[in-house]
Amino acid sequence: MNAVAPLTPLSFPANSAVEKPAPIGSPLYNEVLAFVYHEAWLLDHDLLDDWLKLLGKDLLYTAPVQVTRRRADRDKSLTGRTCYHYYDSYQTMVARVRRILGTTSAWSDDPPARYRRFVTNVVVGEFDQPDHFHVRSYIEVTRNRFEWPTYQWITAERNDVLRRNGAGFEIARREISLDLAV
Repeated sequence: MNAVAPLTPLSFPANSAVEKPAPIGSPLYNEVLAFVYHEAWLLDHDLLDDWLKLLGKDLLYTAPVQVTRRRADRDKSLTGRTCYHYYDSYQTMVARVRRILGTTSAWSDDPPARYRRFVTNVVVGEFDQPDHFHVRSYIEVTRNRFEWPTYQWITAERNDVLRRNGAGFEIARREISLDLAV
């Protein structure tokens, strides 16, 4: 039996700059921007099986709990990455999608809510491995259910490690820093 190395969260501090950012409009920047827009479109249109194809088999997808801190301790606002809303692997993401699409137990997702994901402030830089890129972006997600006259919305900063995969990319790591503290 082969031992599998444990998945580890991203190593960038919450407020670190992207190293050697690619110029806006460069071929690399445009490729990454097309990828993140395509991912948002797939999710907005509930094409979850297609979205799974964008995930690396060694994926780690996390959302650490955010704690409000005084300005001097703001760098500690992500709880030292010891408590998470999500700490998922590729396998758990597949299980989540299968539950939503293939069972009757996900009754709260049927009929599905209407989502729109807005991705902005995208910065692309080098990562410490060949063909891997650090991508920082801001996201806003709106959600509307049934005939409700109001939206729910959430904002966050997202740090991704994208890996070149043939002609495109796959998500190797994702850390979402929600702006909400609860």
